[in-house]
Amino acid sequence: MALFLIGMPGAGKTYFGKRLGEYLKIKFYDTDEIIECKYGKSVREVFSEFGEKDFRKIESEALDYCFGISEDIICSTGGGIVEIQENLNKLKKTKTIYIKKSLEELENRLRDEISERPLFGDEPFKKLKTLFEKRKGLYEQFPSIEVPFQELSEAKLKEIIGEINRIEY
Repeated sequence: MALFLIGMPGAGKTYFGKRLGEYLKIKFYDTDEIIECKYGKSVREVFSEFGEKDFRKIESEALDYCFGISEDIICSTGGGIVEIQENLNKLKKTKTIYIKKSLEELENRLRDEISERPLFGDEPFKKLKTLFEKRKGLYEQFPSIEVPFQELSEAKLKEIIGEINRIEY
């Protein structure tokens, strides 16, 4: 089994993926962490050095790495992974879940850290809204679940796993 998590920056993909991986005893991968390991720099630094176009290629390579893993995994992807058509096509052929959050939830969640995110720069909440509107339709091509930002209890994890198992691919 390979489960891929997509969604906006700050939606909770990494948090949920790690918790789910621990609970199911499945290895967790994060495309951002793969990039950071490969380049020895933060995602923000890699993005800044290479620019958005080349960063998307780097991000696609990290996704391909996860597709090449032959064991059961959970993989959290970068928020922009869906902007490349080839990535969308690959993700549609596997279990991919959209971690859905409203714009208001994302704004509240990112309030203290948005300036650290690579795409937001000047007027970060305006840029967040623009990205949200641009990507929403891409994310919505996949089944979605809502994951709470607070601590995930075992009961809540079981409930979410039940939701995932009911989704037909």
